[in-house]
Amino acid sequence: MKRMVTVILAIALSITCCACSQKLETPTEAAENMRAALAKNPCGQARAIVNIELTLNGGEQGAVALSTTTTTDMTISQEPVSGYAVATVDVDYDGEKSQSVTENYTVVEDGEAVAYIKSSGIWIRMSTGQTPEDYADSVSSVALDGSNVAIDKTVTELNGKAVICLTTQLTGQNMRPVLSGVLNNFGSAFADSSAIAGADYSSVICDSRIYLDKETYLPISYEVNFTGMNDVLNALLADTGMTADVASCTSSVSFLSYEKQQETVLPGGAKEKAEAWSRLMAGEPDNGDGTFTIREGTGIVDIVPPAGFELAEKDYDHLYFKRDDNREVKYTVYYGWGSADFIAQMDRRLERYGNLPRELSREQMTLEGDTLDFEADIAGVTWESYEEGCMNAWAVIGNDGTADYCILVEVTDGYNDGLGGVKSADVTPDEFIAYLNAVTVSGLISE
Repeated sequence: MKRMVTVILAIALSITCCACSQKLETPTEAAENMRAALAKNPCGQARAIVNIELTLNGGEQGAVALSTTTTTDMTISQEPVSGYAVATVDVDYDGEKSQSVTENYTVVEDGEAVAYIKSSGIWIRMSTGQTPEDYADSVSSVALDGSNVAIDKTVTELNGKAVICLTTQLTGQNMRPVLSGVLNNFGSAFADSSAIAGADYSSVICDSRIYLDKETYLPISYEVNFTGMNDVLNALLADTGMTADVASCTSSVSFLSYEKQQETVLPGGAKEKAEAWSRLMAGEPDNGDGTFTIREGTGIVDIVPPAGFELAEKDYDHLYFKRDDNREVKYTVYYGWGSADFIAQMDRRLERYGNLPRELSREQMTLEGDTLDFEADIAGVTWESYEEGCMNAWAVIGNDGTADYCILVEVTDGYNDGLGGVKSADVTPDEFIAYLNAVTVSGLISE
């Protein structure tokens, strides 16, 4: 009898244990387990891929196909808090393909997470508006709506690994940073960055799937399918006469490593370059150390003011200097101009004089400077009471794959102010070449 009771108790106990082990987790429990696992062991490396394909219809102008794929590889350090990401954007504009690469270094400065972004050789410092703790949490968390999370029981394996598949639905407002980033990759095809950032994404539905490691509850993959993007784009295009039809918009994140990562360190000179670019973007060419930097696009030069001259005018793309005897030296950066344009500029100046001068002389030549080679167009104008010198010289300082960036140096000398002040031009060759050598291609554009 005792033996039979023991057997019955053993059977009953085994049935109870089996019943407990087979109890299914609720979606909420799985989601909470994921959050707890991430809090204990944040992600160290991940890859995000965002893709959008659409057709842009311009009415009588026809339709064009647009697509962009953004691949972002991220490394995140928790102690100390820092991060590095490199984003590669591939754009296909009706068969015309292009690619751009952007690097993002996130570090802590004065108790705030700040980003130093390098794109097309340009460094920009941006505030993230996050504390180090907020940043560390944001890059290692997964967005989901706890009120509608569910488990897809038909999915039990991913790439040979046992998984739990959570599903949830978010609104476009929840995913605003991702969606605005996607649209910004098209440049000005839709609108400027501020309009895209401020767009209404509430009509967008984000159906998400999160694949968790069944043993650790750590995310393996995160997939989102966006619908309702047409409403967003057509609102942005309302004033252009164009409409958009989105075929697909998706995002996926692969969680590659949960190992601790090394601290991200800014490259040497990044802070200084970002500070300089901040001034330039604001239209301020004065470097504060007696030198100036002017630019047009990515054509950028440093200028040391010629000795004996005072600054008469400045802007982001030009500097005008003047001396007591009214000699002027002007520096201007141009895009898409060539020798024919600069020669035509001198033609127009001399044509305005008509037949008033007693004599005109003109000579064109090549001048070799210390760092740049210049083409020069030099004119002498003889008036009744003085001689005027008009000297232009230009050099190529860069190319964006479509056209050249050039620096133009204009020197004007000689005057009659009508009040008894008369001076003839007396610029020497050494002085002229010194004005040209005051220009050097800036090192602010990083490879």
